[in-house]
Amino acid sequence: MNTRLSVLFVLLLISAVGCGTGTSFPSEEPSQTVTLAPSTAEAGTPTPPLGPSAVITLISNDVQARAFEGENFQPAYLNQYIVAGGQVRSGEGSRAEISLSPEGTMLRIGPNTLFTFEETVQVQESFFTRLFLAVGQIWISLSGGQMEVESPSGLASVRGSHMSVLFDPELQSMTVTCLEGSCSISNDLGISFLTDGQASEIVAENLPPNPPREMTEEEFQDWEQFSPESLDIIDEFSTGTFAVTVQATELPTELPSGLPAFNPTGLPITTPAAVP
Repeated sequence: MNTRLSVLFVLLLISAVGCGTGTSFPSEEPSQTVTLAPSTAEAGTPTPPLGPSAVITLISNDVQARAFEGENFQPAYLNQYIVAGGQVRSGEGSRAEISLSPEGTMLRIGPNTLFTFEETVQVQESFFTRLFLAVGQIWISLSGGQMEVESPSGLASVRGSHMSVLFDPELQSMTVTCLEGSCSISNDLGISFLTDGQASEIVAENLPPNPPREMTEEEFQDWEQFSPESLDIIDEFSTGTFAVTVQATELPTELPSGLPAFNPTGLPITTPAAVP
């Protein structure tokens, strides 16, 4: 009996010493790795892609984008980058603004528009950009270099500053306005050169571009609505500072900077008759 009490006393003593010293044993459960979310500033500032790109700077209503070829369309967001092969589209009553990097050219698209950012390449100290317009209208404020906009009906080109391109897939018609600078509209059947305040169109796929004409009041209003930096130019037209002369404009076919030839078709250039 005394032996059993002695053993029990020893066991109680050992247990008390263990509790008093805070002895612990390792857990058998595996440890967890916690990954901290980025700060608000880091999450809201996308990393710029390498090379030329476009970034969405204004969104109104329903605008969707895919940053690169093969990605699904998703709702666009401010500061979203679009690289070569990416697309932007707008719904009914919607619009968007896109800034091209690194040259700073501004693109504005109107409602029901879809375009593809195909490429921007540097040629010496200038940039050459190509877009594809599947439907709708785009306004271009060029900061330098040259831009081409292709549609299923033809090709528009601008060197200088301001051009808009409208394509209607139902009529297969294409309209180009040249608010300022040197522009052209062409297809396999011919080419028309445009300058300040001129416009032209391809009314059917089996016809060449029409000769240059003066921009209409509605076309000037569209520029005023979609391109804020064009207001000073429009004011000069309204005050008569710009004299719109509808005639053939002789332009160089090769620039000293090494940009591609301005005549995209390679066809002989015919002089359109002046519009009285």
